Formats: sequence, structure tokens, C-alpha cells
Amino acid sequence: MIKFSKLAVSAAVCLVLTGCFEVEDKSHDEVAAALEEQNAAIQDQKTPITVFGSIVDAATDEVITDATVRLKIGGQWQGAIAVSGEFSIDNLPANTDIVVLVQSPSGAFLDRAFYGKTETVAAGQEAHQAIGKLRVSEGVEKSYAILDTENSEAVEGLKFSYSTSSSFSPNYNYGSLNNYKTESTFDSETGLYRITLPKDLPFVLTAPGDIDGDDIVDYSPENNSYWRYDSIYLQSDDALNLETLYLNESLAYQAIEFRIKMIDSLGNAFENLEIFAHDQYLGRVDVSFDAETQEHVFNYQSSSGVELLMPSFTTDEDVIFQSGRINLNWSSTRLLSVHSNGFRNNLSGTVEVVDGVHSVILQPYETSTPSSDYNRIVSSVIDENQNFSLKQFFELPVALLDNSVALSRENILSVTKGNASASDIVPLGTTKIEYLSEALTTSTTLTHNDTFLAVVPEQALPSGRYQYRVTELVNRESENRYVPNFTKLFDVPATGLVFDINDVKLDNNNGSVNGAVIVTQNTAGETAPAPYSWYGSTSLYLPTSIESLDFLEFRLVSTVNNNTVRFYDNRIRIIDSQYNNANKVHLVSLATNEDVQVVSGQGINVRTKTSLEDGLVYTYSSGGVSSYENQPGYTNTATYQYTYRVRGEDTAHEGTITLPVL
Repeated sequence: MIKFSKLAVSAAVCLVLTGCFEVEDKSHDEVAAALEEQNAAIQDQKTPITVFGSIVDAATDEVITDATVRLKIGGQWQGAIAVSGEFSIDNLPANTDIVVLVQSPSGAFLDRAFYGKTETVAAGQEAHQAIGKLRVSEGVEKSYAILDTENSEAVEGLKFSYSTSSSFSPNYNYGSLNNYKTESTFDSETGLYRITLPKDLPFVLTAPGDIDGDDIVDYSPENNSYWRYDSIYLQSDDALNLETLYLNESLAYQAIEFRIKMIDSLGNAFENLEIFAHDQYLGRVDVSFDAETQEHVFNYQSSSGVELLMPSFTTDEDVIFQSGRINLNWSSTRLLSVHSNGFRNNLSGTVEVVDGVHSVILQPYETSTPSSDYNRIVSSVIDENQNFSLKQFFELPVALLDNSVALSRENILSVTKGNASASDIVPLGTTKIEYLSEALTTSTTLTHNDTFLAVVPEQALPSGRYQYRVTELVNRESENRYVPNFTKLFDVPATGLVFDINDVKLDNNNGSVNGAVIVTQNTAGETAPAPYSWYGSTSLYLPTSIESLDFLEFRLVSTVNNNTVRFYDNRIRIIDSQYNNANKVHLVSLATNEDVQVVSGQGINVRTKTSLEDGLVYTYSSGGVSSYENQPGYTNTATYQYTYRVRGEDTAHEGTITLPVL
């Protein structure tokens, strides 16, 4: 659920409701007067609209005379209006998102929110919009006993919720913005959950099975018909009639013994083999050997998966057995998923754990005479908890050479201008742009019968892109060298980022700003001409601090193009959940007549004609804004509504910002 808080916006903020321009950026003082002159013109062009409808009882369809209506318009709440059945609200802005919140002063019915958008209206046209019947319902107090199937004790920590919000506009998607949900409370004395439900409206009451927020289900209903999307899922009829619900505890939190018997081709058990967990690289993790049953025992109690690794070993008869691995994880059906690799009888599937114990039998591969010098890499991971070190597990023992492993920082932007030095080969009037790499020092260790390689950087890695290369190793069994041809690219994320909406810019990348050429000469000393056209397509330029967000959306609502106002409704979703749809781009300010040589094949994205400072930024579509640049006497701006949320926070920030075209 996204909650909203008001956020004060500084430079160049304009509320859509008033249509005014406020310019506080002192670097654009000469533009302020021109913007203010447009206020009156904008007000004249924004034709208001009247919305009307009625509030009715969902059970009887009769009008309700005891109600109030509050409107949220463009992110701003208006005062409550008392209505008696039918209502009409005038002077609303056209083509604008609104929320209609219906409430009962006497508590006769439950609050309900209706989302939608006012219609587009031509200038000078008288407009009315019907939003229909807004149905509301009286509330019913409900209590539930939610009990553990094993002991009939109350299960605490669940959060039941529902929403009856609706839309009065066709195909209006309000889900991500819905802030009106009713949640349950838990009475620790009675052990009951309590919630008020609508008596006559359809709804779905849900409660996530993951109580502690670690993405692992803790409980699920004994009755599977009440289970959907990893949540308790009750349709309105079930929610109104249910009194007691029994839940099964997820196996993911039950301690189990995972027993492994390793045997040879004659059925003889191997004793005391080394087996260790993938997330503990320096030794065993509670793996013991049961001499009575001839099994290796791993005590497993985790809410996440684990990988057990068995290093290659050699018997007293000089028979070599290769490495193997076993992956354990909990499936969504609360069964244990078991997969193995490197054994003659590899396992793949889910099993039910009975009485906290599960046993498997595996037969390692024997390789007494290696068929080749090549040594397979069983697993390879980047360990972020140890300075992004490389951890590799090999099928057979290996030895290292002086040049076996290398770590480098990649994608270091190099800009060589023609007038920078007399010793380079870049001619005057030309700038060469390329990526370079930098070698970094590491320390390496081999453990677990020389089958486990750890490569640790000797210095802290700042944010950026890096690459490990394993170039040449020695197969200890054959004593011959071989080339694994292994490379691993990885990114170190930036930390401590703080997003500021005022860092967002709008630029048409034409080499000028405020009607003046930005870089007046190229590196050969030749005068840079004015742009062929002051008009062009624009892009939003966003700081790298958007990496700290998990939601970012703009909606283009209006533009001023050479003092002419136009209205839009273009939604621009840039970040949603884990996906960042913006593109990284390097900004390098150069003259428009500079010959730019970007080394091909390196995937360099660079722009050289913006008015912004050199550096790395994100860029995304402006929503279709093609415009002249903002300059004295000619106002060119775009106004956006925005919503963003910082990763890890519940509250989203929303507002309106007007950006001059730079």
C-alpha cells in the first residue's frame, strides 16, 4: 500500500489547479517575468467542469441524505461538502485526476473512495460530467479465531485488510495509488482478530501468510480454498460468515535433519566426507557423521535456500571422486525442494519431510583417470558480504599460477580532447570518448581439498562495474595447465543516495540554453554555430539517486510552447517495483561543431549538447514534449504531476513540478 505525504517543491513549481508559474530559480531571473505574464492566459484557457452524481445505499439503491463528500484534486485535499442524496460540484479543473471520498458524519455507513478523472474540455465549452451512483454500505463488526492446527492456539501477527475503493472513470487504473484500506486489530486477551466489514458491497479480505516480511510463508490455511497468492483469501460471503480458521505452520521454520548417505558402486558407505554450506566458506556448517547409520547429517532450519558442497576426494586406493552439490529450498507448497548435481543419481524434485527428518542416498562420480585436463566449475558466486569477493567450487582439485586470476574496474569513461595535449594522436577539433579499465590487486586462497577458490579484493570497491577473469589454472590430478575461460561482470551499487525531485531536468540537447550557444568554440578554436533549429524533442534527465527509489512516475499535464498552452494526459512510469526503465547516459559538454569519435563496440551512451553538468545521469522520455528552449520572451515549459517512493518506506511523495526546457 502506498501512503501519501505532501512534499514542498521548490524551484519552478506550478499547481495544475491554479495554472500559475512560480519561478524561484535565481539563475533564470530573466525568464520569471515572461512566465508570470502567461498566468492570466493560462487561466483563460483552462475551462472548468462540473461533476454530478448521487450517493445511494448499496442494499436498497435509495439515496442517502446524511453524507459528506471530500475531493482530492491534483494531490490537494478540499474541504468536506455536506450533501443530501444528489450532489453537483462545479469549477473543477478539466483533464485532472480526482478522488471522491464519501463519508457519514453519523457513522451510518463506511467510508468509501472513488477514483477517476475529469473529462477533457475544449476552451470556452460549458462542461458537465456524470460520475453516476456512488454506492456505500453499513458496516458489520466481525471477529475471527485464527488457530494453529497443531495446538489450537491463536496465531498472532497476521494483518487482515480489504478495500472497497472503486473507479467512476472507464479503464482508470488506480490500484497503485489506492490509499483506502481497512485493517484488522488483534485482541491479545481474547485471542481474536476484529475488523469492520461492508455488509452489502463485494470485497476480498486478505492476510499475507508471510508474517515477518522475509518473503517466506509462515502459515497457510488448512482449507486450501481460502489460499491464493501466498495469502489467506476470503471472498465477501466467506469473510462475513467465517468464525474460526485453522492454519498450518510452514515447514520452512521447522528444524529438520537432512541425512546423506554417500556410497560407491559396490554400496559401501563413505565415512566422514567434508561437506559444507555455500554461505559458510571457511568450514563445515553443523555437518556431522552418524557412524551407526553411516549418514552425513545436516541440521537445517532456515527461511531461505542453502547449497551443500562436497569437495573432490581421493580414497586410499587412489580412486578420485569429483565434487558434487546439493541444493535445498522450500517450495511454495511447503514441501522441501531437493536438487543435486555431480552425482550418478542426481536428485530433482520436492519431498515431504516426515517427523523432521529426510534421508537421501547419493553416489559420487569416480574419475580415476581424468579424460582431459579441463576441470569443470561446479558453482561460482560473488560474495557481497566479503567485499564482492569471487568464490568458485571446482569439480577436481586445482593449483594457481601467478596470473591465474585478475580483477579490473570496467567502463571508466575517458574523454580526450584534441587540444588537451600535443603528445596524443587526437587531432584538433576532435574529441575521443572511450571506456578504459583499471587492474586491481587481490588475495587468493584455496581450501577444501584445493577445490574451493576465494578471490578477495585488497581494497574497498567504490560503486561501478567490475570484472573477474580466471585465465589459467593447473589440474592437480593431471598436473597440466588448462584455460577455463571464465569471466564474471558485476556491479557494485552506490550507497547513501538521497533523491531530490528538483534535480530532475528537461533538455532538448541542442547545444544552447536561454538562446545562447553553450560551448562557443571547438577544440580547434573554430566558432560554434547557433543550432540549426531551436526546436527539438526533449528528454527527462534524472540523477543517479533514483536508484534509491522503488516507484517513480510522472504524468505530463501541460506544456507552454512559445507562450501557447496545451494540455496532455501522458503517464510516464520510470520505476516500478524492481525495474528501472531509464537509461544511463554520460554527459560531455562539447561544441556543436566538434567531431566526436566514440569508440565502437563498447556500448557507450553519450550526449554532448545538453546544458547540464558533465557526469553520469539517467534519461527517459519526456512524454512526447517537442519544444523550443526556454528563453526571454518565449516561455517553453512542461508541467508534470509526480509520484515517487523511497525503497523501504511505506509513504509515497506526490506533487507537481514545472520544468523549463533547457
